[in-house]
Amino acid sequence: MLDSMTHSNLSPIFIFLLLLVSYHHHYVTAEVQPAKQPPCPYGSPTALWDVPPFGVIVGAAIATLLLIFIFFLFLGRYILLESSKYGVGIGINPQLLKTFPIVLYSSITKHVKEGDEGPLPCTVCLTDFDHNDTIRVLPQCNHFFHPPCIDAWLSTHATCPVCRTNLNGDRGIESV
Repeated sequence: MLDSMTHSNLSPIFIFLLLLVSYHHHYVTAEVQPAKQPPCPYGSPTALWDVPPFGVIVGAAIATLLLIFIFFLFLGRYILLESSKYGVGIGINPQLLKTFPIVLYSSITKHVKEGDEGPLPCTVCLTDFDHNDTIRVLPQCNHFFHPPCIDAWLSTHATCPVCRTNLNGDRGIESV
């Protein structure tokens, strides 16, 4: 398993866990040689080794909680980065939205191949377009929608709902 990993793929947490396990293995397998001491008034001197000290238990619990906290911290950052890739929750500038053209559906039907069953549907509300409907055309990708449908979508998203093209004016940048 480690043969396929390179040094750049090993995270500091993984290396820390390997060191911790190897230290623990060495600690557990080491033979304890009792020192020659005067007799212990509390009983056998090896009785002290039967139960780990309270500090070790507390330290292990704190280390475990710290690792769990770091895991969830990185998980939260990853989720935030993934959601920001697609512009979720950001929306576009309302002034920019006003620049997107609104036309009659009948004026573009000669440029659009309609489906075998009739007019194309709005991909937001899934209602078929009527020839008298007004539609908003997204200039970056030429997809079109009912204005209320796409306006509601673009209030919380910065991408086309069909192809995910970034609509915030960054014409050269497209999200996948």
